[in-house]
Amino acid sequence: MPTVDQVLEAIHGALREFKMEIPSLNSIISTQLTSPKLSCVNFAGAVLERINKEPQEWPSSQYIYPSGLFLNFTLMGDPSEYNHGFCVYFHQNVAYVIQAFLDHKIRLITPMSVHAFVASVVKLKSGRRDDVAAGYKEISSVDISNANYVLNTMYVCKA
Repeated sequence: MPTVDQVLEAIHGALREFKMEIPSLNSIISTQLTSPKLSCVNFAGAVLERINKEPQEWPSSQYIYPSGLFLNFTLMGDPSEYNHGFCVYFHQNVAYVIQAFLDHKIRLITPMSVHAFVASVVKLKSGRRDDVAAGYKEISSVDISNANYVLNTMYVCKA
């Protein structure tokens, strides 16, 4: 399982790959915002690859997240422009959501309690549009309530 320093290095490496260096990112507790030019799926994939080049599938129904666990989530649905990819690092009962979002400036690393993260994932998986939009906003801070997004598949990989 990766350490905090390894996660930060993976984030820095992915940002350098996309020429989006954020030099003041020296802690997992950061309020830095992402560039709206950065694709969420590409960024999350680049971070994951730096943690583990051969990730394993993780059951999306698993809601027990031990400290040190690093996961990559990909949400696929309709309309596809609201598909989203992000990573989560679990450390001492906190879920650190690591993400970007094309055309939006969002927080690069968003800490939330593991309980709040699980509640958001449950909302996403519910299939009810209002719940899906609420879970999506809780995780990404992007409001998709007017998009009528339908989540078809959630892929989860463990680093």
